[in-house]
Amino acid sequence: MGEVSAHLRDVTMLRLYIRADASNEQSQNDISRALHDAFGNELPASSWILVSGLADPNWLIEIEAQAVI
Repeated sequence: MGEVSAHLRDVTMLRLYIRADASNEQSQNDISRALHDAFGNELPASSWILVSGLADPNWLIEIEAQAVI
């Protein structure tokens, strides 16, 4: 397949996998602030999913993005 160039403005859906032990009000505020910094006021639809762990035990969050170009 060829290279595809996408931008944040093309993102239509986010899935945020958040380690359950990192789910607290401060962490949620930090995540929300980071999303607003990246996307401004036009946030894509998102699902926040609590998980017991991620592929790397040092990770607190993993983000999956779906874009339409």
